[in-house]
Amino acid sequence: MIKYLASDDKDEYLDLLKDSLKMAPESYADTYPSRYGDNHFDKIAESDIAEKFVLGFWEDEELVGMIEFQRGEFTKTKHSGIIKNLFVHPGYRKKGVGKSLLFECIKNAKVTSRIKLIYAGIIENSNSAHELFEKVGFHEYGIKPRAFKNENEYLTESLMYLEI
Repeated sequence: MIKYLASDDKDEYLDLLKDSLKMAPESYADTYPSRYGDNHFDKIAESDIAEKFVLGFWEDEELVGMIEFQRGEFTKTKHSGIIKNLFVHPGYRKKGVGKSLLFECIKNAKVTSRIKLIYAGIIENSNSAHELFEKVGFHEYGIKPRAFKNENEYLTESLMYLEI
């Protein structure tokens, strides 16, 4: 079941976020708690869902996947938004969870935020994520060399968009 995460889902969200940061630190621009501390979720939960939201995929009362969306912050970027932090617990991958979250996020962003364009950034070595976004209709429009530095390794980010 997919639903908007609310204040009472904070503990489950933070547990999954911490798992994702441990399992795929290369996919995040920052660390926990530096950027993704306990108040990160509070800011999202308090936001108008037309501006930012988190969707969660629940299986047997366990949060196993999540995706964040944020609408453009400025007057001239309100027609667009960005998908961040798509993560599916490894035990639930290749079962349609990520695809379901992505479709639901796009649908909700279109309806609640009335946007026309969604952006996403994917680390180049994340082939399964790149393929998923392409299957859903995203197109690559560029790359951001050395977007992230993971200890002594630089990682390139693939920049993608979807017109809706």
